Amino acid sequence: MAKDPVVLASPLTHGSRFQTETVAGRLTVATLGDKLTGAGVAAVMAVLNTYYGSTLTAAQLAALKGVTGDNYVFVGACDVIAAVAPGTEAALGALLVTAMKTAGNTVPG
Repeated sequence: MAKDPVVLASPLTHGSRFQTETVAGRLTVATLGDKLTGAGVAAVMAVLNTYYGSTLTAAQLAALKGVTGDNYVFVGACDVIAAVAPGTEAALGALLVTAMKTAGNTVPG
């Protein structure tokens, strides 16, 4: 039987506009009805660049690559899916939501 996803933050925590969850080493942050703007995509990518470039250790990156190959990130109009190291899910989720919540980074969808 499949394990239920771990919901890291309810939509109410984020003003009813975002939901975060992690399943099998993949963190998903989804907007609930909004779409990312170009500035929003840039903000999300800046967070992920810092996360993969300096937050994770070489061992954590190697472990991620062993599980996900080179497919670390997907950024869509309404969601971000990222490979995430165990124990860092909540922190990365919070940073991504903050980047997405910044004024001008999303528009009504």
